[in-house]
Amino acid sequence: MLLYLLAVVIDEPAGPAPPALQRPAPPHNYLKPPPASCDEGSVDEVVVCGGQDERYRLHSVDGDKYADAPIRAEVRVAGGVLGLTASQVMLGGTASNRIMLNFKIKF
Repeated sequence: MLLYLLAVVIDEPAGPAPPALQRPAPPHNYLKPPPASCDEGSVDEVVVCGGQDERYRLHSVDGDKYADAPIRAEVRVAGGVLGLTASQVMLGGTASNRIMLNFKIKF
């Protein structure tokens, strides 16, 4: 009796699997040979061929364009302007936070 119950539990269903459980077909045939424009590599090399389409390439980021503006706070005090400037600089691989306090007086 126990063997019969094990056989029923282990046995796979006879019908096809539901569509949600079936593996989708791959969108590309990865086994086709590379185009004729590619150079052939040796047995130990992987050859990757691609077009010269620039829209898919990553370009370097302009550091000046996306740099953070310095934080600047100013308050009028006693006929002058009291200002505070903060900046962050990398020293030896660690971040160094700096604050500078300015007091400006008109002559």
